[in-house]
Amino acid sequence: MEIYPVYLLCLLLIIIISRIKTTIDKENNYHGNYLLTYFILLLLITLNLGSYLLIDFKLPSIILTITWVLSKIIFFLYLKSILKQKRVKITFKYFFPLIILLLSYFLNKSEIRFFNFFQIPYMNQNILGFTAYDFIGKEDYFIVFFLNTLVFSFLTHFTYYKSKNTEVINHKQREFISNFFIYFYNQITFVSISLPLILFLYLLDKPSDISVVLIKLLIIVSYTILIIKPDLLKNLLRIKIVNNMSLIELKRIFNILNNTMETKMRYLDTNYNQANLSIDSGVRIELIRNAIKSHAKMTVPLYINSFRVEYACDQIKNGFLKNYSMDALAEKSGFNSLKNFNRVFKVLKEITPSEYQNNNA
Repeated sequence: MEIYPVYLLCLLLIIIISRIKTTIDKENNYHGNYLLTYFILLLLITLNLGSYLLIDFKLPSIILTITWVLSKIIFFLYLKSILKQKRVKITFKYFFPLIILLLSYFLNKSEIRFFNFFQIPYMNQNILGFTAYDFIGKEDYFIVFFLNTLVFSFLTHFTYYKSKNTEVINHKQREFISNFFIYFYNQITFVSISLPLILFLYLLDKPSDISVVLIKLLIIVSYTILIIKPDLLKNLLRIKIVNNMSLIELKRIFNILNNTMETKMRYLDTNYNQANLSIDSGVRIELIRNAIKSHAKMTVPLYINSFRVEYACDQIKNGFLKNYSMDALAEKSGFNSLKNFNRVFKVLKEITPSEYQNNNA
């Protein structure tokens, strides 16, 4: 009976992997391939569980634990790649925990151990492919496995916390990452930490069957959420390199543009355009476009018009329309026609200039 949820998990993971694969392109493959590899490793763990339940075959525990820990490392590298805005390479320091895991396994298998407190459990419950019998006489191996899970879970969440307070990525991108953690990765982290703890209880012959059921349900729900909310993954893969330029540099350029617009106020000239902004700021037009697109999510003309609209709003608040017409306000603010003024004002403020006047009367 237990095999059916495993079929469901495999199907969900295959759909998720397919979606990621079709969304990866040359602009996001520097971190997208890490995300793809992460879910492939989760699929391997799930397939192992299915084969054990179906034909009583499972991978050796050392391969399974390495795959488990490696999935944590890969997701950590994925998140770190986003913050670095380049693909973070797997260096020796990331292999070191796996080497320690291998060493502790073979030492314990040779009956060389520092700890000896497990007893043969009455029940040998299978939890996501792991069984309590995998760790009998291998206390050191179990501890290293648990510590690796804890360390990389902590590092990943610490990096996530940094992503919420960095200017390397913009507000919208921070929101994409945050939603993924809220709806998926926090639950997976809970499962990752709970699994060895539940195994530990079984190894002390204090089983908790209800805990096993709950984490199985939680992991099914977590994968299902990614299916019914496809934007969680799609938005992550929308985080791309902007012309190979650091977003920190683009932020600096964006601040220069804002300062130029605010101090010189050349936008009040109806003929003011991106070429004029380039001359005034000393920034190339291409970089102006990239900086505004990255940090304001606007085209350059709309960006210039946003300052005109803010100027018009200040004039309305100061009573300009008590003595002059709306047409005069449009011209004074730098618009070449009242029709264009009304259109842009509605786009940026979601109300008309007249409605804005009434709200600020």
